[in-house]
Amino acid sequence: MIYHVYSAYSPTNPDTRRRMNFAEQTWKNQGWNEIPVADSLMRRFVDEKSRVPYIRDIINFGCNGKEFTDIMVLTNSDICCVPECRLEIVAGLMFSDAVCASRKDFGKLTSPLSKSQASTGRHYPGIDLFAFRVRWWMQNGNDYPDLLLGREIWDLVMFCLMERTNPNSQIRISDLIYHENHYQFWADPKHKYKLKSQLHNISLGRGWLDSHGISMGRFSHQYWV
Repeated sequence: MIYHVYSAYSPTNPDTRRRMNFAEQTWKNQGWNEIPVADSLMRRFVDEKSRVPYIRDIINFGCNGKEFTDIMVLTNSDICCVPECRLEIVAGLMFSDAVCASRKDFGKLTSPLSKSQASTGRHYPGIDLFAFRVRWWMQNGNDYPDLLLGREIWDLVMFCLMERTNPNSQIRISDLIYHENHYQFWADPKHKYKLKSQLHNISLGRGWLDSHGISMGRFSHQYWV
């Protein structure tokens, strides 16, 4: 079985709700089972702006009671998927226990995109889709630090954990996901290194990378590999 797990929160901003509803439309034909994780089911880190969930809580909730061979797909709530997304994830997991994908950014979206259309967007250097066998998370999840969703560095650490535990495997898949670009409060230079949630992720994330001998310089250019 394939499951899609995500943080199911209720934004007050109408445009955020619109983007999330649009993304959900692109999930409906994937043939996976949705696992929306409500705020009440997770710990929340309270900072100056919002209440932010922990990645491990989302994944643990999704994996609870599942078979080791089941596939878990993790995305943000506003990430759109091309029609072939599920099939390419399954194909990738024939040779690895974990795969991931970076998104392509666009202006306002009014209709779902094909894979070829999605490929024309602006490449975003982070990673917004992770997919893995439940077995992989049960074996390696304890090595993932207690990072927060929607803040800096959590995706880089997850990528490095997947890479380290799947040596000699191709874990990145291209042109699976896309996203409508929008203002992000946490990424604004005025707030980026002041928010408590940001400082939490940067401290834990860089500490983990340092302890595994991984330089942040690796991620200093747009098309890092």
